[in-house]
Amino acid sequence: MDTTLILIDSDDELLRARALVDQLWNSNDPANVARLEAQARRIAAYEEIKWRRPPSVADLIATLMDPGQCRDFVACSMSVARAALGLVLRELAAAAKVTIDTVSRLERGDELKERTIEALQLVLEAAGIEFIDENGDGPGLRLRISGK
Repeated sequence: MDTTLILIDSDDELLRARALVDQLWNSNDPANVARLEAQARRIAAYEEIKWRRPPSVADLIATLMDPGQCRDFVACSMSVARAALGLVLRELAAAAKVTIDTVSRLERGDELKERTIEALQLVLEAAGIEFIDENGDGPGLRLRISGK
């Protein structure tokens, strides 16, 4: 494997970077582990910049509807919930007492322990996100308005 890291300046490059992380994920080679960590930091930095401004409703819907970005409803709903609250990866990770990489892995669609997902969900719910169960129309989420 080469030593290339992907500079992320667009969503297309983000998808390439995520594919590289998936490729490196199970490697025990110290060089690949270092590349994995460096690429994960680049992904986190890009996503923090991308969502720094409060996302519009159109941005949130586009993220949920785009199969290229949303392979897994739980992953996308967590990502959209975080963005709707204006939280960066670091803030959500700290509040849930998990690592930034854990949040990135969840949002990427990787499988995590149920208790980790529950910890993240509790933080998002406390901040105003309401997760809606499957009710015939499909699962979803909404942001509670303060004072209601």
